[in-house]
Amino acid sequence: MIISILNKHLFIPEKDIIDVSFLGGMTNKNYLAKTSQGDFVVRIAGTMTDKLIERRFEAENSLIMSNLGLNVETLYIDQKSGVKVTRYLSESKPLDHQSILDKSRLKSIAQQLKKLHNFSNSAIQQFSNSAIQQFSNSAIQQFSNSAIQQFSNSAIQQFSNSAIQQ
Repeated sequence: MIISILNKHLFIPEKDIIDVSFLGGMTNKNYLAKTSQGDFVVRIAGTMTDKLIERRFEAENSLIMSNLGLNVETLYIDQKSGVKVTRYLSESKPLDHQSILDKSRLKSIAQQLKKLHNFSNSAIQQFSNSAIQQFSNSAIQQFSNSAIQQFSNSAIQQFSNSAIQQ
């Protein structure tokens, strides 16, 4: 399936695909495809994720965020199936409970959020401030039992509110 997606949508011949390996994922299945034309991540949408995500808005927002430099380059996205192909960022490191405590990373995140919130586009505006607030509250709840407790919930809430207002 991964090979056919790369061939059909990125026009990469099967002979140029060196390796495909499973990366993981909580709600989706993500695969790393190493090719002679570069490395790519192919996301196969998980069962029932279409109930959680409005794919049309996801597609529009992924492309907009890519163009703003806030998202990995999106090379292909299918609004119906949720299949998505992006460039693989070999030097990227996911945020974890320890790295999020680094003040320079928090500053970078705040700058990126400000850039996002200052951008005006009808597709992005589909996410209301209350939806962003709900997401922020959910994130706070998920991390409340982890190392992020070094920050009080009210401090995180203030940060979220400040980012939304800016």
